[in-house]
Amino acid sequence: MIITSRTRLSSLNTTTGAQLLTLDTPDQAEARNGFMNRIGQDRARSEKAALNQVIVHAISFHQIHG
Repeated sequence: MIITSRTRLSSLNTTTGAQLLTLDTPDQAEARNGFMNRIGQDRARSEKAALNQVIVHAISFHQIHG
């Protein structure tokens, strides 16, 4: 199981022995590749403007609320 959070979930490690992993925010190219792998190349190409908006907003949100 993978659980994600913007805050460190130390209690999971303490109570269940879960491994905690800190990840950096992906850059635009990494985010684009991740989305394209998830939604498929055809959809990514046909909805390029929407994909660009999602990536910009997601990265901006993280930078503000990090």
